[in-house]
Amino acid sequence: MRKAQIVIDKGIMQKYGEYFFKEHPRARNHPLAKFNSKNKEQGSVFPPSLNEMTNNPNRLAQNGMKQRWKEFIKWICEEENIVDWKLKKAKVSYRWIFPDKRRRDLDNLVMHIKIINDGFTESGVWEDDCFGKIYLNLDTEFHYEKDNPKIIIDIEEV
Repeated sequence: MRKAQIVIDKGIMQKYGEYFFKEHPRARNHPLAKFNSKNKEQGSVFPPSLNEMTNNPNRLAQNGMKQRWKEFIKWICEEENIVDWKLKKAKVSYRWIFPDKRRRDLDNLVMHIKIINDGFTESGVWEDDCFGKIYLNLDTEFHYEKDNPKIIIDIEEV
């Protein structure tokens, strides 16, 4: 039975930024910087929320951000050596650790799951992310680490 834990934190963002800027030497902005970020040189640990995507009327920008996150997830899958697992069924658990104690709506994080799972699907981690193939477990407890925000994703073959 295959298992993997993917941690999206500042360290992996920095490593991906180094990879990206080496591949794209003329690029100025981190590909995963938030839409309205003041510092575009750093990527955000969190994908855009549902509110961030729907509040941006530029559909090209929305799709571009989704595609950049998909490329990032594919890169992580290669780094973690989980490409082409082609799991028929998988249990996927998400845990968010936020940098502040600000109140957040769980339903806004649905976009995180969508964007990340699409990257896993395209990488061949599993065959399909439809009902009956992927069993989601969302940790809805509030976790906080000021200097270490992250998303922890556990993937387990069923």
